[in-house]
Amino acid sequence: MPKRKTTYKVDSSQVQGDGSWVELSYITYGEFQTVLKDVSAYDDLLRTHVLDWNWADGEGNPMPAPQACMDSLFAHEREFLLDALYNPTKGEILKN
Repeated sequence: MPKRKTTYKVDSSQVQGDGSWVELSYITYGEFQTVLKDVSAYDDLLRTHVLDWNWADGEGNPMPAPQACMDSLFAHEREFLLDALYNPTKGEILKN
């Protein structure tokens, strides 16, 4: 029996530089609908579905786990993450 794939890794070079990536879990249709009705749910969506990354801050230091630093992201980084969640097949998905 096949196993359902629930996570994916996306190339994030366009916002974080060469070799960067982010690992996400797929959002459900219900979560998608919730965020459409309540934009304040975006933060919860990001904290729940951004699982891991190899991102760095402005000084080149590794950023802590995604759940701990969502407020310190630049607007374009946040937009990239939301786009990757809503359109998982749009970007370059990396082999896990």
